[in-house]
Amino acid sequence: MSKKVIALIVAGSLALGGAIGFAASQIEDVTAQINYGISMKLNGAPYNPTEADGSALRPLIYKGRTYLPVAALGKALDVAVKWDGETSTVLIGEGDKMMDFMSIVTSLNTNDITYTQDKELLYAGGKTFDSGLVYTKIYSDGSWSIDGKKLKFNPNGKYSKIGFTIVTDNEYPLNIKVCGDDDEVLKSIDTSEGVQNIELDISGQKEIYFVGSGSTAWSSGLTQKIVLGDIYFK
Repeated sequence: MSKKVIALIVAGSLALGGAIGFAASQIEDVTAQINYGISMKLNGAPYNPTEADGSALRPLIYKGRTYLPVAALGKALDVAVKWDGETSTVLIGEGDKMMDFMSIVTSLNTNDITYTQDKELLYAGGKTFDSGLVYTKIYSDGSWSIDGKKLKFNPNGKYSKIGFTIVTDNEYPLNIKVCGDDDEVLKSIDTSEGVQNIELDISGQKEIYFVGSGSTAWSSGLTQKIVLGDIYFK
């Protein structure tokens, strides 16, 4: 089933969980039925959506149409679903940019990687960022690496995209891999290509982490600096 079909399947369904408030003039009471006889399959396998507490979610029948729970289907189809209470809007797929990315950082080696809004630290490649992560390291040999899971985000399937700008002031080519669940490589970045604006599809991904490597005849005392600027999720 195409992910794009979800918007058609769940139109009108608001089984998002949590409190959803509307003005009285926008609410109409209806009579619907729960059909316990309907079974579902997802990609050929039995599918039984549940609430967060494990209780079963059943299709509703109203005027001959079947309504399914949007949040549960979004999770099953790896499509982010969010509720915007301020505008009373169901967000399927991309929503507004979430700039407070530090709220979902679960691993950050503060000896090498720093979150900052310091414009001097965030200046690289002729560009200054509003906020971001700065990786710095002083070398004692000719190798370079960011260990796996040193920089890790846990979007937990709630976001469809991650975006950031990556740049280094150093001339030495480095390789940065952005990885997801099951160590899937979502993007391989060559820093020698200069300032790069990256936006990646992370639909359904519960974990995003960065791995970097490179080697050259670096002299002892050389400082390497990489900036991940203006990171956002949506």
